Amino acid sequence: MTGFDPLFSGCMTMLMFFLRFVVFDLQESPKYLVAKGRDEDAINVLKHIAKRNGKTITLTLEQLTAIEESSGFVPKTPLQVVKSAFSTISLSHIRPLFSSRKLALNSTLIILCW
Repeated sequence: MTGFDPLFSGCMTMLMFFLRFVVFDLQESPKYLVAKGRDEDAINVLKHIAKRNGKTITLTLEQLTAIEESSGFVPKTPLQVVKSAFSTISLSHIRPLFSSRKLALNSTLIILCW
């Protein structure tokens, strides 16, 4: 039967899509929420996780704010993040591939073909 396989795949996809929202209670990452400045939402997610695990959490928004203020952390701009990520890259192992005109041509052609 050729019509059965796509129908089955489609039904399973719809079922999993439905189950993702109804059965699985997925919360946003607390780390992401704190990074976006949504501290209260992050604490609520932590409380939800603790409740699901049968634990309690005593962290309050005031405590979290006090920690952030005392750390002296200054958030980086996206440009600073990109610059710091690329500052550790070393191309010393690639330079020999382009040390002469012939090597540069061969290396470029191999890279383009790949």
